[in-house]
Amino acid sequence: DSLIIKARAGDTAPVLDYLQKESKAGPLNSGQVDDWLQIAGWAGRDQEVIDVYERYHSSVNLSSRGLASAARAYRNEKRWDQALALWQSSLKKDPTNPDLITGMIMTQADSGRGGAALQQAKELAERNPSAQNYMTLSYLNRATNRNYDALQASSEAVRLAPESEEVLKNHLEILQRNRIADPALQLARENPKLVTAEQYRQLERDAAAEQVRMAVPRPR
Repeated sequence: DSLIIKARAGDTAPVLDYLQKESKAGPLNSGQVDDWLQIAGWAGRDQEVIDVYERYHSSVNLSSRGLASAARAYRNEKRWDQALALWQSSLKKDPTNPDLITGMIMTQADSGRGGAALQQAKELAERNPSAQNYMTLSYLNRATNRNYDALQASSEAVRLAPESEEVLKNHLEILQRNRIADPALQLARENPKLVTAEQYRQLERDAAAEQVRMAVPRPR
C-alpha cells in the first residue's frame, strides 16, 4: 500500500520494480496486473504497459482500469484497432464511466474516424455538461478542423472550471489556433504556469503582430 501511495505522488519506480520481481517469483493476481498496467501508464512507459497486457490478458480477468490503461498505451503508439477494442472491452465492464467514454471518443478521432466521434462528443456534452466533456468536444472539433466550434466548446469548459489548469491550457491552445492573440496573451499573463518563458515571448510577438495588422489601413 505504501508503494501505491508513493506511485500516486509520482514516485512510480519502487512499485514497478516490486511488481517486476513478483512476476518472476510467481503468478500475479488480477489486481496486481491492474496496478502494474495503471502505474506503468502513469510513468509514461507505454511499451511496458503493452508488454504486461499481452503477457497477462488471457490468464487474468482485468478490470476496466487495467483495460483502459492498456487502451491508452496502444493509442499513444497509434495502434488504433487494438486501442479501440480495449476501450470497448472496458466500457462493457463500466458502461457509464465518463473517462472511458472520453477515451473511446478521442481515440476514434485520432484514428481518423472523427465524424462519428464528434457526434458522440456532442451527445455526451448535452447529456452531461461537464468541463471535461466540453474539453472532449473541443478536442474533436479541433481534430475535424472546426476551429470556431472548438473555441465555443473550450469557452464553455472554462466557464464551468475556471481554476482548472488543464482546461485553461486547452483554451490557450484554442485561442492560438484561432489567432486570437491578445486574449491568449492575457490568459498566459494571468496564469504563468501555462507557458514557458519562450512560449510567453511568442505570445507577445503574436499580439504585437496583430496590433500592427489592425493598425494598417485597408485599401478601399
